[in-house]
Amino acid sequence: MPKLSPREAVKVYQVSRATLMKSLQDGTISAEKTDAGHWRIDTSELARVYQPRASQKVVSRTKPDH
Repeated sequence: MPKLSPREAVKVYQVSRATLMKSLQDGTISAEKTDAGHWRIDTSELARVYQPRASQKVVSRTKPDH
């Protein structure tokens, strides 16, 4: 599954950044932090809690493995 940044998740799942960050901090949504300290959230975790916007498509910003 693709992983999204909080910014991407807010756009796709139509939830406020504050609500999303609270869910990450209290464990409602599990995610991982990169070595640089940035959140990466699996789309399946987001879909479990929030409904995506119908007009948005999920875009993965991760680099392909070579």
